[in-house]
Amino acid sequence: MNALDSNLDPRLRRPKPLLQRGAVRTGIGLVLAPVVGGALFMVILVVLMVAGDGAGGSMGLLQRIFGAAFMGAIYGGLVGLPYSLTIGGLGHHFLSRRGLDSVLPYVGLFAMTGMCSVLVPWLFRLAFTPHGSFSEILGFWSGLVTTAVAGAFGGIAFWRIRRPDRD
Repeated sequence: MNALDSNLDPRLRRPKPLLQRGAVRTGIGLVLAPVVGGALFMVILVVLMVAGDGAGGSMGLLQRIFGAAFMGAIYGGLVGLPYSLTIGGLGHHFLSRRGLDSVLPYVGLFAMTGMCSVLVPWLFRLAFTPHGSFSEILGFWSGLVTTAVAGAFGGIAFWRIRRPDRD
């Protein structure tokens, strides 16, 4: 079976609809994964913060959730998109060639991709300013954990869009 045959519906021998082709779903998933991951993480963070202190403030919970989702989507799109397209795309290719098509490898892949969005700039900064204070190191580790969680959400979103287990 060649590459052209994979785009044909086996029952009808007609081309599959565009959104059923793997490459299109992969591209959509790689673009939406950091946006959805960032938005979901920020919403959960805001809900936990509001539930933790019990203060509604001048803004209602719904306004805070929409604001957090918007900011998380913007941050995920701006910061996470280059890493998703490069590391996530290569990682998806590797996982699909190895036959790892369940959700857990993709959660791990995108969690590591999310961590790269903090690790790479930190390493460049460390090359020019080798001494960091305790608060900078603490900020690095908290950034690493938060982007890993957001990346894991992005991995779930990518897997739900792409569904490599159905290929």
